[in-house]
Amino acid sequence: MKILFTAFIFMASLLLMLYAHQPSYAEDISQRPHPTNQHNIDADECAYIRNEIAKVNGMLAIYANGPKATLYKAVALTKIAELESRAAVLKCRSAFSSTHMIKKQNPTSSIDECIEACKKYTNRTFEQCFDACNK
Repeated sequence: MKILFTAFIFMASLLLMLYAHQPSYAEDISQRPHPTNQHNIDADECAYIRNEIAKVNGMLAIYANGPKATLYKAVALTKIAELESRAAVLKCRSAFSSTHMIKKQNPTSSIDECIEACKKYTNRTFEQCFDACNK
């Protein structure tokens, strides 16, 4: 029994040593090597950041309704903030927020939306809706 206890203590201390020196996610991101030119920034690093944000959002969606949803959300938002900070430092040209991506997918303007709603919910003609939406 004493040998088993000693082995357990040894394994626990070994695991502590291995994990004690692991860098945090923020350190991991900030210590990535800085790309040498703009092409590498856009092609490699900004793409990496977008992929990481997508992974974090995917994991958040998976655990959003679980018992530790608040904890997962806090961790995910912290990771996304670190990634967006890195993107800002690198001056990535691409957008990173999901709301911006949604707007990119739906290129209609507010005037187009107004005219569509006007035509859908009233008996006005296109010209009348156009005039009403452009006031």
